[in-house]
Amino acid sequence: MKRMTLVLCLAAAGCDQDKEDVTDSAVPDACGTLNPFEGDLIVAGDDMRAPMPAELAQAALADLCREHNAITGDLVVSITNIPDLDALDCLCVVGGDLELYVNWELASIEGLSNLRSVGGTVLIAGTDDLVDLHGLEGLTEVTGELGVYSNWELEDLSGLDNVAHVGDGLFLSDNALTSLSGLDRVQEIDGYLYVGWHADLPDLAGLDALARVGGLTEVRYNDNLIDLSGLGELRSVGGLALYENPRLADLHGLERLEAVYGDVRVFDNDALGAVDGALSLAHVGGSLELSRNARLFDLTDLHGVQRVQGDLLILDNTSLTWDEAWLLMEAIGEENVDGEMVCEGNGA
Repeated sequence: MKRMTLVLCLAAAGCDQDKEDVTDSAVPDACGTLNPFEGDLIVAGDDMRAPMPAELAQAALADLCREHNAITGDLVVSITNIPDLDALDCLCVVGGDLELYVNWELASIEGLSNLRSVGGTVLIAGTDDLVDLHGLEGLTEVTGELGVYSNWELEDLSGLDNVAHVGDGLFLSDNALTSLSGLDRVQEIDGYLYVGWHADLPDLAGLDALARVGGLTEVRYNDNLIDLSGLGELRSVGGLALYENPRLADLHGLERLEAVYGDVRVFDNDALGAVDGALSLAHVGGSLELSRNARLFDLTDLHGVQRVQGDLLILDNTSLTWDEAWLLMEAIGEENVDGEMVCEGNGA
């Protein structure tokens, strides 16, 4: 994720070349003629122990809306005690990034209900009271990264319901998520997908429309993730890493995944007994690694893999018999593995 910069100011600065030209943005008639604020608007405290008072933060945002309904650069609200963003009910377009982080008392972002376009990253992180993302329904895509993390009461992602495309990556970490509901229309992610550090997430339901991830799909450290259901439309990813999900029992949810253009790494999943669900996987553009999955005993659904352009590694799966591992190696065929085939440290 982009490194956070903490600033105490209300500043106008020149726009970066890659920021969206808000004068050309398509917005609904409700926004009328755009009158953009030129530059970046940063409303931020400089001390985590003494955040900017809510009144000062709200006054700074209200100043924007007295004359403008758009901003050509970044909008940053950080290290404040602001409880809501109602003062931004004028805002239709952000040409750069929208960053809301370390606003622990922020309980609502519904003041962004007129927002229709963000030219860069959308970051929402560091809240104690935010329970949903209502207010972002006007967004249909995020061209940069969409990052949602360290929001201790956020149980789902409702409010992102109209986002169909994410550009640089989708980063979800350390929230209170019990569902990924709200992402139901996301069909493509050009960059990466990361889902990690969720204690109460049972599956990936909510990503049901997702068909392609251009970069690495990484799912890790989700204490109660049982399977990958919710990824039923996923056909290709740039890489796949599944690790340290202690209750993940199988790979159901990946039934339509045909191609991984980088490495496939499945390791340290203590409850994983079988790779059931991976039956359509035919092409691995890097290495295929299955390691340190203590209960893994059945590799049958990987027998359809036709090509591995890296190594085939079957390592330290203590419940996996040699015969089961050999059947997988035989099914793929040594001639179809560009690298080494290594099988060691498994069961008898």
